[in-house]
Amino acid sequence: MNLSDGDTSLCIAEELQQLGTRFVFVTGYGVDEVQKDRFPDTPVLQKPLRKSALAEALSELQL
Repeated sequence: MNLSDGDTSLCIAEELQQLGTRFVFVTGYGVDEVQKDRFPDTPVLQKPLRKSALAEALSELQL
């Protein structure tokens, strides 16, 4: 969620959501960092992640 210089990926996530582009959050912080009320249908994976967890999340999104 955090990018360089204190920026976060939330603005990118909002833009993707507005465009109708499905995506997955992958974070090293915690799932509580993702505002699930703003992104209710977006899977959240925690680092370190297993390949199978990523594959499952992408499958759920039909990506």
